[in-house]
Amino acid sequence: MFKHFFPISCCFFLFISTVYSPLQGRNLITADPDLVGFNYEYSGAPSIRAGDFFTLFDVSFGGFFESRNEKRFTQAPLPNHNWRGFFFISYMFHLLEKDSHTLNLSPGFEHESAHPSQGFWENNTKAYEMIYDNQYRNIHLNSLFLKSSYTFKVSQKIEISAMLDYQLYGFSKNTPELHKDDLGFSNGFSGGLEIKYRLPRGFTWYLSVFDRIILKGWQERNDTVYIDAPGGPVAVPMHYPIINQVNTITIKTGIDYKINVINRRAGVYCRLLYGNIFGLVDSRENRLVIAGGIELHH
Repeated sequence: MFKHFFPISCCFFLFISTVYSPLQGRNLITADPDLVGFNYEYSGAPSIRAGDFFTLFDVSFGGFFESRNEKRFTQAPLPNHNWRGFFFISYMFHLLEKDSHTLNLSPGFEHESAHPSQGFWENNTKAYEMIYDNQYRNIHLNSLFLKSSYTFKVSQKIEISAMLDYQLYGFSKNTPELHKDDLGFSNGFSGGLEIKYRLPRGFTWYLSVFDRIILKGWQERNDTVYIDAPGGPVAVPMHYPIINQVNTITIKTGIDYKINVINRRAGVYCRLLYGNIFGLVDSRENRLVIAGGIELHH
């Protein structure tokens, strides 16, 4: 009997997600780097994501796993330089529901973790590249959040969505440049705005903007941290924040198509990101990333 449990439960959860998962349950702002779904993206090196979420009786939960390559390392057919995991659960309060306006408030919990798949010593010429030094380094972000989301249907073809949230981080760390695993507390904010224009035959064009800020944490620790020196990166003892202040801005545009039978959208997109990218990266590093990809999501 047990051997039939897994396929039956998979079919059950697929049914739940198809019938009950509203778009605003999680993926309101498509530019959010924590968009839950499936994608393949290329930005000079590949990344792959696989995940989904489910909504039942206004409770949403789900997540994804993501693997990414770094451009400076030798490339394999599949991304294998680092991985990231994400999980969330939330409850939605429907504050306003009209034909053209919806306003929701969602408290919940999120977890994100990332670490390198292995050590890489190729082309590590800057301090922020030394998180690949054969030591186990990681990030852990656990947060309680309160998110407000608003959708306004301007017309039959145009829809505008906005999102704001506050996050309280606890037992967290976003500084893999610290090789020890002390955890701390902080807070942060994120917001997004998206415009959708419905095209004929089920297609939609969108333009989406998202910004996340994590503020400097309340705890610091003594550790050795790599800094840049004339001869290359040098490990120096210092007092350092466990959670560092970071900011990430993302602009994304694309065209997707609604697949009604599975209640998903499939599409192609291009994305511009500036700041401290989500996943395993030194908190001091800011990048400009231009990428394109294909995806499937609610």
